[in-house]
Amino acid sequence: VFVAAVIVVEHPKYLLSFILASLGLILSSSLAFRRNCPSKWFRCRTYHYHLRTLILGKGISPPQTIVPYENAEEFEEFEKKWEENVKTYEEEAEKARIENLQKQEEYQKEMAAIGDANVDISTQGGGGVMGTGVTIDPFAALWVQIQTIVEQVVTIMRFVRNVVIWEESYIAFWLTTSLYLLAIVCLFVPWGWLILWTSRILVWTFLGPWMMCVDIFWHSYFKQKFQEMKEEGEKAQQEQLDLLRMQARTAREDAKKLKVLKKAMFGPYISNVPTFKTSRYKSLPLLASEAQPISASKLKKEKETWRITRVKGQHLEGVMIPTIEDTVHPEEGGGEGTIGLDGSPFDGEEEGANEVGETKPLVNGKKKPVYTA
Repeated sequence: VFVAAVIVVEHPKYLLSFILASLGLILSSSLAFRRNCPSKWFRCRTYHYHLRTLILGKGISPPQTIVPYENAEEFEEFEKKWEENVKTYEEEAEKARIENLQKQEEYQKEMAAIGDANVDISTQGGGGVMGTGVTIDPFAALWVQIQTIVEQVVTIMRFVRNVVIWEESYIAFWLTTSLYLLAIVCLFVPWGWLILWTSRILVWTFLGPWMMCVDIFWHSYFKQKFQEMKEEGEKAQQEQLDLLRMQARTAREDAKKLKVLKKAMFGPYISNVPTFKTSRYKSLPLLASEAQPISASKLKKEKETWRITRVKGQHLEGVMIPTIEDTVHPEEGGGEGTIGLDGSPFDGEEEGANEVGETKPLVNGKKKPVYTA
């Protein structure tokens, strides 16, 4: 670090490469910390595993065998040391907070002893609105928006945390690789020459005395031209806003209809499945857990007894009357037969339900839609 800092100080053109490489080293250090944990359940996949998978198409590392209570003593010692470090940090932070409060109290006492130095002798009102003492909270109507923003910030911070600690190992791998590659590329970019000539071009183009001629030409021709372009742009923008307003209204109506239909078909609760890990706490197996790889012969024997049946999910297609996605034919991996949403077999004898994948309309909640499994 010292050598790199000296090089950056003496050659500022390497500053960007230094920053990118430092970020890559932070991610690599976090990976090394995870890999050095005694518990195999706490570890994550290595950088070399992702690199081999990227180059060869598959990882060559064999499956691991984890026995119950493996490295339990080392992991307890590791956790104890980590908790002691956290406790020490919290005690120091609490001590600093108490000292800060004491200093503030002493400062307030000193200010109270000095007295009020206000020399304004004009008549003062009762405060608040029109001297009535009634105050208006300017943030009263913004609490919901503020809470929404805070929720988004917390979600982003959790996602960043999971990337930094390699919980999202695929994203962390690509980010680390990109940082190292950009750091190497930036080493060969002549930043000094680039900044010098960019500055020269900007200064000699936009700050010279010839800008007076540009102003004259602007007011004589371009100003009127740009005014016409501005009016045309405002008209086009208004048309675009009208179109977006109509599309938003249609999207809201479709979403409301889809929500009601899904509740009628699948139940009263709908939940979004997150694409990335944004949970507050990690779910790790206990030390008593175990994992054993399955031998190739046993796996082959089990595959002979497998009967793969594709069960339809809750994805609906269509605009006027959304229905479950198209049925997969048995030769494409799907099973045969039709079942109801509650899992009971459906014979398809009712009128209007003979075609595969067709749903029965809901009439007073008596008809149940069906799908193929």
